[in-house]
Amino acid sequence: MALELYCHYWTAASDRDLPGWAAVHPGTYRHADSRSVHELVGVAVPTEHVWSTGWTLDAAGLLLYVDQAPGSNDLEAAVSKVHRDPASQTGIPALGSAVRVKGRLSIAEDYVTSGSVPETTLLQRAIRPWSVRRMTLLERDGRHSDVPATGRWGANGIGYLLDLAETPLG
Repeated sequence: MALELYCHYWTAASDRDLPGWAAVHPGTYRHADSRSVHELVGVAVPTEHVWSTGWTLDAAGLLLYVDQAPGSNDLEAAVSKVHRDPASQTGIPALGSAVRVKGRLSIAEDYVTSGSVPETTLLQRAIRPWSVRRMTLLERDGRHSDVPATGRWGANGIGYLLDLAETPLG
């Protein structure tokens, strides 16, 4: 599966930070605006996207699909629970440049990967085999519990947190 970063902050990075750097800033799972944030350094990869806010990032060899959160004055900000940090750069980073990003990682849906050109080439770089080490059901009231499989989570469930490990090929 491929990964997507919902980016709420990006800025130019130093070439000294490459080939890659990552950090996780833990949050809570009670509200969408307080969940964990991942900070990564990588290189903006030349691609074409059907969305004006979409681009791709090569973070130490792992290709991530990036979608930027709207600014607080953007039209879509009214429906989004997470806004772009006012200190963030705007627009798309220069292709080939070193970039530091902060955002939330998730599994990239098909509509995200199919909206990027060249689709097949990008998917070959983005898809990695992952093993799920642990799956946690997240609930609106902040509770969470490990579960053996996905399924119906009831009215209080908001999603799953997956603990993944890359599975070597071959």
